[in-house]
Amino acid sequence: MNVAWSDVDRPVLEWVFEASKDEEADSGALGYRSDEPSVVPGVSQRALAASLGRLHGYGLIAGDHDQAMQAEYWESLRPTAAGLRVLGEWPPATSADLNRAVVLILEQLADEAEQPEEAKVYRRAAGAVAHFGGSVLLDVAKGELRRLGGDVA
Repeated sequence: MNVAWSDVDRPVLEWVFEASKDEEADSGALGYRSDEPSVVPGVSQRALAASLGRLHGYGLIAGDHDQAMQAEYWESLRPTAAGLRVLGEWPPATSADLNRAVVLILEQLADEAEQPEEAKVYRRAAGAVAHFGGSVLLDVAKGELRRLGGDVA
């Protein structure tokens, strides 16, 4: 069965984007369990679970995935830079939005850092970008993201 992008995957990607913005404001982590009702109108529970796997496989969303017994669990769901580009959300329209996006990326990298020293560097960089902004800091942040294998426009 062919799944149309516009019928399932795009609405799911849009849900991840919108819901992750709401969760970010609430300082929570967006999650989904496949044994719960679908949260995307017009998309079945089974189609939503499959779509999350596809979107993750294509690199359009990031998150922690686990499968136990008959249910799949997703935690910390969020769109990637590629997912944001697909939705037309990246790069942000204004330099203020771009600075905020860089801060959010650096904070996410700090949260995912395996070493406390690494997390400290990311948090310090996020603070500097938030405080000073400017193209020099933005270029440094982009360079660091590229060095780490990130895909930055």
